[in-house]
Amino acid sequence: MIDKELFLEKYPFFLEDKDGLVRLINLEWWKFVHLWYLIDDYFVRFSPLFSYYWISCELTQSTNYVLTGSLTWLFERFPTLDCRIRFDLNNISPTSLYRDGELWWWGEWLPKFDLEKLLSKIGSLVSKKNRRNTKFNELMWNIIHSTEFWYQSVDKSLQIEELTENIFDNFYVNRYLHTEFNEVDKTIKHTDWSFLFYDSCERENRSRVRLDSRLKNANKDIKLFRIDWKIPLDEWLSILYSWFEYNELVLEWFAPNEYNIKYSDILDPLIDW
Repeated sequence: MIDKELFLEKYPFFLEDKDGLVRLINLEWWKFVHLWYLIDDYFVRFSPLFSYYWISCELTQSTNYVLTGSLTWLFERFPTLDCRIRFDLNNISPTSLYRDGELWWWGEWLPKFDLEKLLSKIGSLVSKKNRRNTKFNELMWNIIHSTEFWYQSVDKSLQIEELTENIFDNFYVNRYLHTEFNEVDKTIKHTDWSFLFYDSCERENRSRVRLDSRLKNANKDIKLFRIDWKIPLDEWLSILYSWFEYNELVLEWFAPNEYNIKYSDILDPLIDW
């Protein structure tokens, strides 16, 4: 391992901002390898939260290669993008310890989403999707109780938070998204993605309130990455679906017709309504 301070002296563009994120504008997209960034003779790991996201009561280990692959693909297309990501600068290893990996590309079918329809709504709108069908627990390898969506027309913003049984480091952990849209050209002008950590008490408090009134009651809020740049809707959607991988409720909210087709073999009209 290389010492963090020595590494930052040699590579000052890895300095973290106030959120603990590193700006990617100085990095080269093709040097992202799985969950590492290759620089000279070193691999710099992404935050362990990317690779150790414990899901379900059995604490199944999950890696999020699709998410990091989507980010690098976006970075390739928009090299001046103001995109930031969380690295583990205490885990920098010489390349001799690893074999070269392949870059994972995002190439799956992408459901359509009517952004114009969302932007036409007025006021503060909160909706909640519940996982009533327990078959999804086995299919998705996790237990997600619900996912909430909060759109505010005043700043054209959308927030999403899932409520789960996922455990990480003795905390319940929910994935969270915040995005601001550009109404003129129907693009995204800002988006950030976090893990919200709750102890048992705060998790109970969170479960009793809506997303628009939760009063920041998470014990910890760790931001994994942020983009402050105009990006097309499709690029944002590709990251969205990979970030909320194994959460069918997000697809149900964004593209209900595609959701009904994709999961037609397990949907129950008496339960899923």
